[in-house]
Amino acid sequence: DTDLGQPEFTTPGLVSLHRISGPLLNFSTTAADVVINEQQKFCSSTSAASSGSSSSSSSSGAFQKSPSSSSSSTARVERIASFFVGSSSPSVDPLLYARSVRAAMDEYVALCDADPAAAKPLVVNTHGWMYGLGLQLIHAALRTCQP
Repeated sequence: DTDLGQPEFTTPGLVSLHRISGPLLNFSTTAADVVINEQQKFCSSTSAASSGSSSSSSSSGAFQKSPSSSSSSTARVERIASFFVGSSSPSVDPLLYARSVRAAMDEYVALCDADPAAAKPLVVNTHGWMYGLGLQLIHAALRTCQP
């Protein structure tokens, strides 16, 4: 999910990767339900620096991978990774946004490499900003995610 402002399964400000194991056509599957059910946690580089932890997802420490959550047997959505960008718009830090999309894609590739038989299609939810920088960022995200 690369839409920072209106993501499907997380709070705004995150680029995320989810495994969806069933249809999402009923009312009970909302972003609020997923966040509450998974008790999502994330941290920015400033909080990571102040706590003394480091990020293994980025060589410069600009973002951190959030902890994976375990889903219940009835869950249709499992969060694999989330990357905090810090804004509901990628225009605030386009480079961090692009790096977060790359990090999410790297997680997807690692997941597929670990179990090729379980590899699933990738669906990319993009933002609706279709002009100027927004369109350039959509193109960059799609280039990053192409097979």
